[in-house]
Amino acid sequence: EKHKEGRVARDIIALFSIVMKMNGVVDKVELNIARKYFFHHFHGHLIWAVNMLNDLNAKKLKQYLYYCTEILNLHILKYNERLELLNVLFEIGYTCNGIDDQKIELLRGIAKYLLIQDWDLASLEYKYECGKYSNREKQQQALEQAYKYKMEVAYTILGLKPGAPLSAIKAAYRDLAKKNKPD
Repeated sequence: EKHKEGRVARDIIALFSIVMKMNGVVDKVELNIARKYFFHHFHGHLIWAVNMLNDLNAKKLKQYLYYCTEILNLHILKYNERLELLNVLFEIGYTCNGIDDQKIELLRGIAKYLLIQDWDLASLEYKYECGKYSNREKQQQALEQAYKYKMEVAYTILGLKPGAPLSAIKAAYRDLAKKNKPD
């Protein structure tokens, strides 16, 4: 198990390095974001993680697809952890002059191979102002459509029509909870 965790850590650090090197220079802001992530996720191995990042920043790395596939194959990171990782990668990409077309394509590729849902990817793109000057309105529409669809699915699961009163939502939720988890 420790061996798997070490491999996942290496793969995560490699993704950090790939995103950091997109703009040709690794700056202090990017390194601070990485350190903060490493501190929270690698606990007592912060120095090791930072040293590995520095080593990887000096090397030519494999394509991101390799590292994403490794992360998924090891089955250690849950969906919310992969989404958090992608969020931090977006944050790093955003630090130097925002996210340009080349960075967004890289981040979308990473999201695809980490099996991040379109809704979550659209939320991150909106949050980090991707397409701020060209297709911001399309992003807003896509986000609204995705939200509307998610709400329709939620109402359908509860057996209600969209716009049902809060009391009906609570009652349907309780009934569903009792049915699926009676204890």
